[in-house]
Formats: sequence, structure tokens, C-alpha cells
Amino acid sequence: MRRHSWLPLTVLVSTLVAGTTSPAGAVPAPAGGPVTSTVATAVPGPVGARVPAAVSTAAANTRIARVLRTRATSPVLGSHFTLSVWDTATKAYVRRTRTTASVRGASTTKILTSAAALATLGPAHRMPTTVRTGTSERQVVLVAGGDPLLSSANLRTLARRTVAALAARGPLPSTLDVRADDSLFTGSGVSRGWRSGWVPEEVRPVGAFARDDREVRDSTADAAGYFARALRDQGVAATYRGRARATATSTPLARYAGHTIGAAVSRALLVSDNDTAEMLFRQVAVGRGEPATWAGARRATADALRELRIPLANVRIIDGSGLSLDGRLTARALSTALVRALSPAHTELAGLRGWLPVAGRTGTLKASSGRFRTRPTSCAAGRIQAKTGTLADAIALAGYARGADGRTKVFVAIVNSRPTRYSRATTRTHVDRVAASVTGCW
Repeated sequence: MRRHSWLPLTVLVSTLVAGTTSPAGAVPAPAGGPVTSTVATAVPGPVGARVPAAVSTAAANTRIARVLRTRATSPVLGSHFTLSVWDTATKAYVRRTRTTASVRGASTTKILTSAAALATLGPAHRMPTTVRTGTSERQVVLVAGGDPLLSSANLRTLARRTVAALAARGPLPSTLDVRADDSLFTGSGVSRGWRSGWVPEEVRPVGAFARDDREVRDSTADAAGYFARALRDQGVAATYRGRARATATSTPLARYAGHTIGAAVSRALLVSDNDTAEMLFRQVAVGRGEPATWAGARRATADALRELRIPLANVRIIDGSGLSLDGRLTARALSTALVRALSPAHTELAGLRGWLPVAGRTGTLKASSGRFRTRPTSCAAGRIQAKTGTLADAIALAGYARGADGRTKVFVAIVNSRPTRYSRATTRTHVDRVAASVTGCW
């Protein structure tokens, strides 16, 4: 799960081709299957390619089951391979292997974190960063809103607004002390199950501040120090003086509305950004009135997922990114979350699908990352939207595939205890082959 540099967000709606919607009304799930409700079966279409003529759903599913009997049992995938292929038209498994097994899902955990954040706060919820008066006329407090997408440009905007507000109150102070209030999130910034060498390159200690997704150990000092520099650029001799909580009687001076939960989910899913996912994890706790600690975020996320009727048997929620080596999930839990995002009854989750990487095109599935660019998997480019996951001994892919029948197949493929005699790239390619098989193009 490699970190990615900050980039502008794009919503990949243009890569989708609308399909049909199933009749209204709840649909019971077969034993052991994803917990389903009304499911929209809009399907991802090839980007810039002609959609081939559809075959019957029965014929498409029969072929998927037949080819996966050998392709899903390759020694490259090992003996701890988890596979789930769920057909949204028939609401039945096409093929399944160890769907309730407790496995390390790596960054596919971000699907569950995203579902919890969207269900709790909604995609349009914003995370504001504010500036308030301090304990004297020469002090201001920068108050974090837990916005993982906060940028240097946003902080410069806040600095301009702060100087304008101070000027409106009277003569500008000759010097100004800047304090930072990061009390929105509390407790340790490092989760159990994280290797020390991962911090801060793979994930920084979790705090309520961020700036340009920088790999720093103290995101509060980084953001507030930059804000002080931005004030100096506006002609005010400002210095960052450390942390302090804004008092109940402090006065608002300036506000940046912040980015939306939807924009943060888009980034977490598209480029698998660990820091964004961890801040979303804490936002779920804030939204549900829990302490924004690791324990509070775990409780809040589990409660949100239960309310979505996502089965949590054999699931162990540890962090929001899936980086923790102690975290576990099941193919059934992931499948249910993905199915739930297709339901008209859960419009708050609808964006989740469009924010997933598109095979061979975008995010962590783009061709330059070595995904779906050579035969036999290249035929599936543009036909799959899925979340990737990679740890030393785990390779995962979970999302949606357009079958040969033109209908959506929800799939989960996870390798645990990766056979070390094969390279990580080889195992990953075989997981991509399983996904390509679900499309029917190979």
C-alpha cells in the first residue's frame, strides 16, 4: 500500500454506463450470501470501447464458474485464497471459496471505512478549519476540523481572511502568537499492528490537521507553522507557539468551509491514501458521538456497519486504512458493503462505486501501475471498478465487474499467506486474471 502524492480529485462518472434497476422490494439473501436489499444493476462500461453483445445471465455465470474451477485454484494463489463472485441479477453466488474466513484484506478495508463514513456523515458533509481569538489580543488559535484534504492554498486563504478580520477590529498587532487546537481527535496517533518503519512514509501519526498529505510526524506543527508563515506573508509578524484549546468564549475570526466527506472517500479509494482513510475513521467517531480515539473509532465504525446490515462475524476492525497487521475482514462483509452501495435505499453510498479505480485506467489500477495492461487481463480494462489491497503476505481486489451478460458481478479475491516462491507481481497478476474471468472476456 504505497503512499501517493497529492493530486486533484476527479469523479469518474464519465467512465460508467447506466444499466437497469431491479424491481423494488427487499430480496432475501441465500444462506451465507451478502445481505442484500433492492439492488441497482448499473454496470461499468469500457472506456472508449464498444460494449459487446450480451449473452444470457445463465450462460455468463456458467462460464465464470467453469473457468474459475481451475484459474482460482492456481498454486500462485496459495492455499488461503478467498473468492466471492456474487451476481446482482440472480442474487446468488456464481462461485465462492472461504467467504466467511477471517482474512487480512489490506486496503480493501477502506471500502468498509468509506461505507461507515458516508452512512454516518453523508457525502456532502464538510470538515471546516477555523481561526478564533486567543487569550489575548496578540493570540489566535487555528482550530482543526479533521479535513484530510486541507492544502497550503487553503491555509493561505485562511491567513488572508484572518488578517482582514483583525484589521476590521482595530490596528493590527505588531506581533501575533499562533496556537493550534487539534483536540477534535484524541489519543495515540499510531495504531496497533503498524510496523514502526511505516511511520510516517506509509502513514503518518493520526491527527486532526493535515497539509498537502505531507509525510510528517507532527501534522499539527506542520499545518500551524505554515499558517504562521502565511500570516507573515500578509505583513503580520506571526510565530507558531504550540498547541492550545480554543476557549468557549473565543470569537470566530475566519473560516475555511473544508472539503467534503465524499471528496475524501474518493481520494481514499482511488489512490488508496492511508492518511485520508485514518482521518475518515476518526470522523466516524466524531459523527456518532464517540471519543475520536482508536477505541471510539472502532466502536463507531462497527455500529455504522451493523446499521447497514453488513455482517461482522470474523471481522476485526483495527484501523481505517487496513494497514494494521492485526485487522481482519471477510469476503462476505466486503461483498455486502459493495452490494449495499448499489441499493436505491442507500443513496448516501452511491458515490462509492464511481470513486473506485477503473481497471487499466485510473488510480491504483492504472496501466502504469502494472494492472490490466497485458494479455490476458488487458481485455478487462475499463470493465472493472475495484479497490486494491497489498501487504507483504496479502494481495486483494474487491469491486464490480461487468459480465458478458451486461450485468454487474460483485467480486472479492484475497490472497493470504502469499506463496513466497512467486513474486508479488506474479501473484497480483493472477488475482487480476481471476477478475478478468468474471467479465467473461478471458
